[in-house]
Order: sequence, then structure tokens, then C-alpha cells
Amino acid sequence: MDHFTPHPKEIENVLNLPTERRLLYFFTTIADTEEVWGLEEDGDFAAMGDSSGRHVFPLWPARKYAEMMAEGMWQNYRPELIPLIKLTERFLPKMEADGLLVGCFPIPEGKGVVMEPMEFLDELNAALEIYE
Repeated sequence: MDHFTPHPKEIENVLNLPTERRLLYFFTTIADTEEVWGLEEDGDFAAMGDSSGRHVFPLWPARKYAEMMAEGMWQNYRPELIPLIKLTERFLPKMEADGLLVGCFPIPEGKGVVMEPMEFLDELNAALEIYE
């Protein structure tokens, strides 16, 4: 199965976008491709903490972006495809129940936007409406 692979110039341009524009790219790309990527090692997905100590589950709009973050504490992690249906029907409800947050598109030189799972779902649904 072919997955969306951004051109190297697109990656460079997206990484230089202001946070809000990068967030818009994140949601429109996910809505368009119907997939999102996490980092996984031995069945466990990568997580990080926020300033209040809550666990944040980072997600990326394409494999290449996730690969860029597989270093340091995540050096043994590999990009893992999460189909949109699995994200919306299983991951987000479980994250909500467990008190986890979603980290939207963290990049090497900056943090992503952190959202509550249902806020993330609302933003995703708004982006998906364009394709209906």
C-alpha cells in the first residue's frame, strides 16, 4: 500500500511554518490521507509528558515526519501507521478514558500543539468535512 510521502522541499517548508499553520497542515493532511503516524517499539507507542505531568501521545501526518523524531529517547522506535478509523474509534476514546493528551505534530526544533482527545477529534472532524 502506498502512503503519502511529502517531497523533501515540502518537509523543509512545513517544518518552518508557524505552529498554527503547521497544525492546519497536520489536520488537512490526515483528513486527505486518512492515516496518522505514531512511533512504536515492541508494541508500545512513544509518549512524552507535559508540564503538568500528563502523558502526551505524539502523532504525525506522514511517516517521514515520525522518522525524524525517532532519535534520543525514541531512537529504538519505528513509525507505525494508525488508520484513521482505528484512531477515531479506538485510540481517542481510550486516551480520553485514561486521561492522556494528543501531541499534534511535534518537530525536532519545536513542540507540537497538545490537545485533549475530544478536542483533537473535533478538529479532525472539521477537516474531514471538506472531503464530504
